Amino acid sequence: MFVREIELGEEEEDIKTVQVDQKNEGDTGVVVWDAAIVLSKYLETIKDDLENKSAIELGSGTGAVGLCAAALGCGRVLLTDLADFVEFLDHNIELNEELFKNQISAQSLVWGDKDQESVESLVNTFCNLCDDNTEIILSYEERDSQMKLEVVKMFFSCMQSYFNWTKVPYEKHHPEFRSEDIQIFRFKSV
Repeated sequence: MFVREIELGEEEEDIKTVQVDQKNEGDTGVVVWDAAIVLSKYLETIKDDLENKSAIELGSGTGAVGLCAAALGCGRVLLTDLADFVEFLDHNIELNEELFKNQISAQSLVWGDKDQESVESLVNTFCNLCDDNTEIILSYEERDSQMKLEVVKMFFSCMQSYFNWTKVPYEKHHPEFRSEDIQIFRFKSV
């Protein structure tokens, strides 16, 4: 394993370093993706909005975003992924225990498979987890493949029946951790 460190905080006395172990082999669930770094650093820019809120990270993988949300002051954080990844999530929670004043845990949550049908399952999961006070903050990295573009189009088409959204302008992303091909959206129930 190798560690990825994510520094949070602006003032030297407030800096917290989230450590995320990554595995040497594998694709999903074992490395910190660039979109996770961009989203984690965006959360830093809105940390006052997170204080004492609850957060659920879907498809947590290494748990980087949820760990950062907890370190930034979310009151309760639940990291979720397939059952095979929960032990790894627990490991990364333990690596950072001293950063958390709050409750953080990991559990299995399956919301679909890896094909286009999982889009509907993901949207249904959002609907089941959300109420009128819930906000979804989501990031993704744009891909050039036609199949990936179709999946994104299908996702937004399914979401429009249940949620309104705004795209976070590039200028609002963290100034040092942003990329023009990584998008952040904020969703609220209709």
